[in-house]
Amino acid sequence: MNKSSLFYLLVLLLIMAAEGKAQGLPEEGPYLFLKEQAFTVLKNNCNNCHQKMNPKKVFSLENMESFAAEIEEQAIIKKRMPLGFWNKLEEEELNHLKTWIKSYKKSK
Repeated sequence: MNKSSLFYLLVLLLIMAAEGKAQGLPEEGPYLFLKEQAFTVLKNNCNNCHQKMNPKKVFSLENMESFAAEIEEQAIIKKRMPLGFWNKLEEEELNHLKTWIKSYKKSK
C-alpha cells in the first residue's frame, strides 16, 4: 500500500470513528469504500475459482458480509485461500481485506 493510499484509508477510518458509524452498516461513506475495495479483491482473486468449485460461496457486495468470518480465517489467518501458487494475494490486497473486516466487526 503506498503512502497516499494509507493516508486516505486512515483519514476515512478516523472520520468513520468520529461520526459514530459503529452503530450499523452504512450504505455510503467510509465503510462502503472499504467494502468496495475488499470486494474488488474477492472478485479478482476468488470468484473465478468459486464459480467453478464452490458456487454457493461466490462473493457479491450483497453477501460478502455473511462470509466475513470465513474470509478472515481462510485468507488472512490460515492463508489457505486463494488456492494455488499463482494466485497469492498481494500485501495491499490483504490489507484491504483486513481493514474491511476490522471495520465490519466494529459496526456489528
